[in-house]
Amino acid sequence: MLDNTPVIWGSELGRAYDHDISNVPFVFAGATDLLRGGRYLSGSTISHGRVLVSACHAMEMLDVEQYGTLDVGTGTVPGLFV
Repeated sequence: MLDNTPVIWGSELGRAYDHDISNVPFVFAGATDLLRGGRYLSGSTISHGRVLVSACHAMEMLDVEQYGTLDVGTGTVPGLFV
C-alpha cells in the first residue's frame, strides 16, 4: 500500500524552547513512483508552505503554487519528486 501512498510527517517547530521555525524536520515516505527516496534534503527553500504545496502536487492538485502567507517562496520542495 505504501508504494502508492505518500506519507508526510512533520513538526511545527525546529526548536521548541524558543519557538524557532527554521530547521523544522519533515519526513516523506512511500509513493515510490512519485518521490525520490534515500536522500536528506536541507536548505532555506524547505518550509511548511512548500511542504504543503508538495502534498497538494502529490495528490494531483497541480494548480496550487503557494500555501499560506508566511512562506516567501512558491512551488514544491526542490528535488523532492522523481
